[in-house]
Amino acid sequence: MKLKLKKNWLYFTVNILLGLMCWHFLSDLIAGQSPDKMLTRTGEMTLWLLILTIACTPIARTFKIKHYRRYRKAFGIFSFLYVLLHVAAFLTKSRWNLSETAISLFSEWNLILAFLSFLIMIPLGLTSNRFSLRLLKKRWNSLHRSTYLLVILAFGHVLFLTDSYQPDKLAYGVVIALLLILRLPVVSNLFHPTAKAGRSQIKSIKSSNGLSKSGNALLMIIAGSITMVSFINGNAEADTGQPYTYDPNHGVFSTLFMASEMPIVKNGKTRQLCGVQCHWTFQPGLLPQSSWERIMNQLQDHFGETINLSPDEKEEISRYLMQNSADHTASRVAVNILDSLKGTTPGSMDSIPYLKKKHSDIDAGMFQHESVVRFSNCPACHIGVEQSGSYKEKHVSLPEGL
Repeated sequence: MKLKLKKNWLYFTVNILLGLMCWHFLSDLIAGQSPDKMLTRTGEMTLWLLILTIACTPIARTFKIKHYRRYRKAFGIFSFLYVLLHVAAFLTKSRWNLSETAISLFSEWNLILAFLSFLIMIPLGLTSNRFSLRLLKKRWNSLHRSTYLLVILAFGHVLFLTDSYQPDKLAYGVVIALLLILRLPVVSNLFHPTAKAGRSQIKSIKSSNGLSKSGNALLMIIAGSITMVSFINGNAEADTGQPYTYDPNHGVFSTLFMASEMPIVKNGKTRQLCGVQCHWTFQPGLLPQSSWERIMNQLQDHFGETINLSPDEKEEISRYLMQNSADHTASRVAVNILDSLKGTTPGSMDSIPYLKKKHSDIDAGMFQHESVVRFSNCPACHIGVEQSGSYKEKHVSLPEGL
């Protein structure tokens, strides 16, 4: 299977993305908004472009893509442009106070690694041209091999950004580790025994699915890595002992391997006193911690009713709700809820923007139906949600009469 690609689409696509980011960056500056989102977006794009840069050679050799060096060069140049925008966003956040910024660079590990990464990227970006290639000759290859060190440092920067567990960090680490292993001479020769001097003349027997043996081996490694990521993600909290904590500046890929279901209520007193005797058992991840604090401090007027709990019962239920609120729930639903709230404290579920948007195509009168009664009565339509925590559309069934 020989793939012959044109490079124009690549330059066009990445230029559009770069242009959009510049536009949003300038728009945020004019509007006086924080550059935090742009800082996150440009950082993620830089890391992914660096990953694509080191992925070009093993992918090209495996799938016999011609002229892959032009794509590798393009990814490298664009990663340099994105990191310049990333640095501009960082300096804007620090109000261009260069003296304080210089001091802060050596105060935290993530900033130290970021600074070292940027120092390496400067000569790589400036020498990504034919003139430098002719001028440096063999030294050009030696210089650009530092890309592998650059990727490791960039990943270290992301890794030390926060102390909390985030699934996208694990995804980055697995992908980078896999690509670095594939570039080791022993592994590279195993998959590509005839690859020499950057050429991909692979002579291997085709298998029944049309891919070479090396192609199948690569696919098996990728599939195994995805399985490992999913497994580790599912057991991350138990293994690390560190509960998940929501980061308002999380990246766009942070929910990639998160569970789509909301964790069900496991505390006995919460299920009994809140679920059986009062209403359905709300999953704590449906509201932020600040909302649960407000609710538990206003039990004398709990939506028009008085709730009487002993001090021990109140303490146990409060502690469970706080520890399992949306702020500490590694679920896509919980993250989307917090993203939509933007730091505000809703008094109830029907004032959460994300949930209102998800139900925007439903007539408001349906929530007043005798089978539903109120917006927050999720089990009326989401069948088995108390037992499964699933809010997927395939588990939705409208009550009779609706």
